[in-house]
Amino acid sequence: MSHLHFPDGVLPLWLVGAGIGFTMLLIALSLSKLKGEGDLPRKTSTVAVMAALIIVVMSIPLGFIHYHINLTVLVGLLVGPWLGFLAVFVVNLLLSLIGHGGITVVGLNSLVLGSEVFLAVLLFPVFRKWLQPLIAVFTTTVTVLILSNTLAAFIVVLSTLSLGVAEVAAYVEAGQQLIAGIPGWFIGSILTLVLVGGLIEAGVIALILSYLRRVRPQLVRALFETKGKKA
Repeated sequence: MSHLHFPDGVLPLWLVGAGIGFTMLLIALSLSKLKGEGDLPRKTSTVAVMAALIIVVMSIPLGFIHYHINLTVLVGLLVGPWLGFLAVFVVNLLLSLIGHGGITVVGLNSLVLGSEVFLAVLLFPVFRKWLQPLIAVFTTTVTVLILSNTLAAFIVVLSTLSLGVAEVAAYVEAGQQLIAGIPGWFIGSILTLVLVGGLIEAGVIALILSYLRRVRPQLVRALFETKGKKA
């Protein structure tokens, strides 16, 4: 859901540079973690499978709303943050080569989608303490998508820091005039559709995990057991 579609040359160089720098740091940490754990051939194939899964679902629009699901929360819960982040980076790199966001935005997009992977791993155990597994997954997904979209919006705001005061004021005034000319019901409809998209993604992930629990329980056993308690 949260993906920056800016082409190359739109965002300031300092911002895309920072995105690339932080992404490279996280890639180095991910590779270091995985190398220390061993079994690299299996983990490499896992990254490939997860990346392919994300690309496939991102290529399927929901139709009635301008939205596609990512399943990054699912990836994070299944393979953990480090493998998940590597998969996200591969996805963004491949998508940039076909115009789904510029090549220079790969770093920022990896941070945005990667945040969904890390947040899923952090938040699910918290919700799991109070909720049943699938409800916890649903709640985690919606929360993560809200936070990652907030991060994407924050990056857009940061991109204005390189502008002069007069330029920023001009953009703000133009934005206010544009918003003033849009009916309130239309803005509310857009926000509702975005929320509906998030709820759909949460539902899809919950259904996938429910299916995996029946056919491949070993893949999701840890999600349905917390501190020895079985769901």
